[in-house]
Amino acid sequence: MSATFIFLITASLYSSSAELITDSMSRLQKYDLKIVPPANIQATKNVRSLSHCAAICNRNKQSCLSIQYQAEASLCRLVSVRLNDEEVLEEPGSSGWKYYERNMECFDWHIFNGHAYQLDITTRNFTSAQKFCASLLPTSHVIEIESNAENNWLLELATRYCNVKSEIWINLYDSFNTQPYTWLESGQSAVYTNWAPDSPSDFEEKCGTFSSSAGGTWNDVVCELLAPVVCERDL
Repeated sequence: MSATFIFLITASLYSSSAELITDSMSRLQKYDLKIVPPANIQATKNVRSLSHCAAICNRNKQSCLSIQYQAEASLCRLVSVRLNDEEVLEEPGSSGWKYYERNMECFDWHIFNGHAYQLDITTRNFTSAQKFCASLLPTSHVIEIESNAENNWLLELATRYCNVKSEIWINLYDSFNTQPYTWLESGQSAVYTNWAPDSPSDFEEKCGTFSSSAGGTWNDVVCELLAPVVCERDL
């Protein structure tokens, strides 16, 4: 085999794989060239390659959720969010930046709006779920959902990334057979709610669940039900 032929094969392989990093990163072309709000850029680094940029992000899984890479200048931006249409600014007027997201691994800690979350698929009653979250390091509590955005994010985590379609414990409890229900960690009455039709319905059902099989609606259930749990902690 001639040296020229070997060179052509090598060049072709390199060209075809140039956009590949690992299974941990995915390219989203719609956010190429976009400006990331400065508050969401953790650092800009000189790197050897796209793989080097991805490796730095993967070593900081709790804080780095995506990257921008500029091949010509060998620059890598570590970004603390996954971009959506509300979080990007206008076109920067310069070319070369490409955007990649770190693929979500279901049972890692996941960052949303200043909090970290972990879904555990082991089914437990509510008391055992509370003890499990408290046993984690750093210590955590059963998730308390305070907005529609957080509720939608939890639905995406459960169904899209973890394929969990069931009831999931939330930290909601009816202490005195009165409504509204109370978040046990904060001690506050639930202001935002997303109850399913006809829920809450039964004074014997004092605990609350999030139903990922029913679009993220909530149900009142008996506390002895066995269900997965999402634990939450502050960053």
